[in-house]
Amino acid sequence: MIGIFPELYPDELVYSCLARYAAYTGYVTHRSVAEDLFRNCLERPSVEFFNTLTEDAMSHLTAKRDIRDVIQQHTLFDYYARFAPAEKRKKLMDMIISGDMKSFNNSVSTRKLGERFLQFCPICTQEDREKHGETYWHRSHQLPEIQICHKHECYLHNTEISLRSKVSPAFYPAEVVVPYDETPVFYDNVLESSIAKYVAAVLSSSYVME
Repeated sequence: MIGIFPELYPDELVYSCLARYAAYTGYVTHRSVAEDLFRNCLERPSVEFFNTLTEDAMSHLTAKRDIRDVIQQHTLFDYYARFAPAEKRKKLMDMIISGDMKSFNNSVSTRKLGERFLQFCPICTQEDREKHGETYWHRSHQLPEIQICHKHECYLHNTEISLRSKVSPAFYPAEVVVPYDETPVFYDNVLESSIAKYVAAVLSSSYVME
């Protein structure tokens, strides 16, 4: 039975919110957290998308917002599905909502993107801690091929947390992983800056699913 469940921060991944829940509970093992959150407690937490949640976890996650809003604003669904034909886009959304993640993952392949790691912006991290008392994993920092924070125009820093599907299942709260003494490295590449800002703007803009 889930007691206290964290609210999603702006631009926060669902994975990040679940990782914060794991930290708040104080559970010693990943299995204990997974039994609270996932219908299949052996399932690896999805960083970019969504896992099939228990009814209790889903009710907490969607207590203040529609499930479609959560998927579109707090996962990378729109990055991969936004420009797909409308019929396919709706099918992909229905797959996530119904919990058919196997079909969804088979339809959206990220293997060609190569090895990737959770990333963070040192300045965003500092701002998070000042405003919320903790930092979290930002969705806009995990966009494939984007290495720059569109907000602060500095390079994103890689962690050692791989997004590969073969790594051991675990939750990694950003507040525990991200150090306090990372120095931002600013850049002067106008083209890179324009691309990062453009992709972030597209991802955050609204559109009609149909």
